[in-house]
Amino acid sequence: MKEKKTYNQNSCYLKNELKAKGITQKQMQDDLGVSQQYVSSILNNKTSIGKKMAKKLSELYGLDEAIILTGQTINLNNEEDKQHSSGKVSYDQDIGRPFYNTDWTLGLDKNDFEEYKYPEFNIDFKPANRDSIEWYRGRGQSMLGEIDSGDYIALEEILDFSWFPLGKIYGIITKNGFRTIKRIIKSDDKDNYLLVSNNPDKKSHPDQEIPKNMITRLFKIVYVIKDLDE
Repeated sequence: MKEKKTYNQNSCYLKNELKAKGITQKQMQDDLGVSQQYVSSILNNKTSIGKKMAKKLSELYGLDEAIILTGQTINLNNEEDKQHSSGKVSYDQDIGRPFYNTDWTLGLDKNDFEEYKYPEFNIDFKPANRDSIEWYRGRGQSMLGEIDSGDYIALEEILDFSWFPLGKIYGIITKNGFRTIKRIIKSDDKDNYLLVSNNPDKKSHPDQEIPKNMITRLFKIVYVIKDLDE
């Protein structure tokens, strides 16, 4: 019996994200300039998605290019991570990385980021125990499904963001003191980025344009965990 061929891309992620954004197969067909059969094949994991197509899907719909290509999610990147999917509270400053009880809103909120930035304890999560990472809490509903309100998020600052991959989720701090966590995609305006929320309720969680020069600090979302072991 001939073995059924399968591919690595996360067709489940693709279908769920497109459904949440109200993107139909017909719209995909028109946007991508491909056949209905091809769209159906990639959504049902019957055709491999190449890097160029993954990039196009990312730019058009604000999807994560890496997840499309590999099926890996933001918080469980490999087998080692799966063995350490919950972090432990540590009061030893030499074990783990600092947790700051300073919320990053999943919407858009104005806060003084540095004013209350004192670690409450450390989080010992083996894949994230490196000097460049700090832990915070996510608050709000706009990134539902990937980052939920109350999740612990590991951030790593991007010191030079003159270029960075679009289509991924980032922590953003603006010139006028706002901070938020959003997916960043290409805007029709070359001077802007488009900040995209996951929540399908776009009336309450609208996508927003932001001038590129308004971003003063940018952070990678490296890991997301739900619970801590005391």
